[in-house]
Amino acid sequence: MGVKDGYNIAKFFVVTHGGQCTGGPHKGMHVKWVKVRIDLTGSGGRAGNKKEHGLHGGVFGTPHLQITSFYLVDDDYYGVAKKGDGKDAIVMNEIDDLKRIWPQADFVLDYDWEAKLVPKPKGTSKLGHILQNQGKRRAVTFGSVKRMFFAHWGMTKRGQDDNEKFDWYHSRKLV
Repeated sequence: MGVKDGYNIAKFFVVTHGGQCTGGPHKGMHVKWVKVRIDLTGSGGRAGNKKEHGLHGGVFGTPHLQITSFYLVDDDYYGVAKKGDGKDAIVMNEIDDLKRIWPQADFVLDYDWEAKLVPKPKGTSKLGHILQNQGKRRAVTFGSVKRMFFAHWGMTKRGQDDNEKFDWYHSRKLV
């Protein structure tokens, strides 16, 4: 898999349509985008089910997908960023899950690369599953996924990303 040297997390922006906040102080605001990450390995650099892999309430396998944040806007495009709670990580243990993002083993993700989303039967999408679960706990309906594109690489527990400026760029471009 084309992974940038030293990095073990791939971060993506997911553009949704039709989602909104259904409760709390932001009720009625629309979901503009969701940021997700795929942890390819644990902090020790190996994939699998070991203690070092994932911090989701104990042992959690890699690679896995999780929501890191989402962005709400009102009708005037005033925005509020919300953090994901990390409780919905889901293991991507089927090769077809990863092939949706990495079409071939030597493919290298580049900024703004857009994944070709293929509709899946209702209830079978891993991304749809974590959006639905996060939404139930956070009083948000995320709506349908329209686009997904690569934002940047990151590292577990090191607090480093290859280029945080892309977060700012992408988040503004999507609003």
